[in-house]
Amino acid sequence: MSEDSQIKPTTLWALERITALCLIPLGVWFAVHLPRFQSLSNQDFLSWCKDPLHLALLAAFLIIASLHARLGLDNIIEDYVSDQRHRRHARWLSSLIINGSLSIALLALGRMTLGTAS
Repeated sequence: MSEDSQIKPTTLWALERITALCLIPLGVWFAVHLPRFQSLSNQDFLSWCKDPLHLALLAAFLIIASLHARLGLDNIIEDYVSDQRHRRHARWLSSLIINGSLSIALLALGRMTLGTAS
């Protein structure tokens, strides 16, 4: 990928494909359940999220989708941002946004399922 990357490009390529393959069944699972969410009450949705299988699959979906997005954005930045300094800043910003979004999503999921709802 880039000079500042510690991982070999072939490893990154393989990781992109692995995350994409993992997202296929997780995406189908999520898409099957998504239409039901509109008709569920808040309490019913909370109960759905508290189911250990749903909680694990939803967390896995969020984590893997974030990793896949990060890898894809890094590729785009690498291909289209020629200035090293701008590339470094763009990668830092994309990391901040993706990791921040994932952290917020996982914290919200944890609070919904483990914490007290107010």
